[in-house]
Amino acid sequence: MNTYKKIGSDIDNTAELSSVCRGEWCRSLESEIDNLDLELHDYTRSGEVNERFCMKSILNKIHSVYRNIRPDIRVLSK
Repeated sequence: MNTYKKIGSDIDNTAELSSVCRGEWCRSLESEIDNLDLELHDYTRSGEVNERFCMKSILNKIHSVYRNIRPDIRVLSK
């Protein structure tokens, strides 16, 4: 299992990449952030993380990745 610092670093990298991803590449980032999110939750359940502020920051980054990789849907009006 990765350390909290390593998971946080991987999430930071994925968040940065998600800000510039396009098309199929975003889908691969989605599965990567899904795995990192699960790993983070497993790590926090172990009771080793006591820093609530850091957890909130990391969770905000995860949410920003999901916002960045969502499909760009535009509705055209007639």
